[in-house]
Amino acid sequence: MIDCLLILCLCVASALAWSILPQGDEPTYTLAQKQQAVNHLLYHINEPLHFDDLKEFAANFHPEVDTSLYTDDGLAVKHLMEEITDHRVLEKHHWFSLFNPRQREEALMLFDVLMHCKTFDTAVHNAAYFREKMNEGEFVYALYAAVIHSDLGQGIVLPPLY
Repeated sequence: MIDCLLILCLCVASALAWSILPQGDEPTYTLAQKQQAVNHLLYHINEPLHFDDLKEFAANFHPEVDTSLYTDDGLAVKHLMEEITDHRVLEKHHWFSLFNPRQREEALMLFDVLMHCKTFDTAVHNAAYFREKMNEGEFVYALYAAVIHSDLGQGIVLPPLY
């Protein structure tokens, strides 16, 4: 009887432990790794990416391929990619102003993409990709707003904007 009770307890404990373990191939990020990823994305924003992992994400990630990565089934990504493909977004190395309605709308398109990411890994891949495609000011605004407002960015400390 005690043996059956012990085996039952072990089975219940194993089932509970299994549900806590990360499932699938999705990498899990600690707060320190999230902080480092955001800092690397913002490092020397007017220059190309300096970090090999982000360079690889920017070169090999295709935001529209897997729409299951987003809570809106990729609608925000499709809309932003159409704008970029049709050359309707502000070019890199041009002045950005939140008081310009079109530029603010473009920044909010990227914000929508980042907010609809299901995982932090998806958000980092998107951020690296769009950092290379969009205006620096629009990118910084969208990234700051997404980190502040998304649950994925909880605990991340953003550097000052100077």
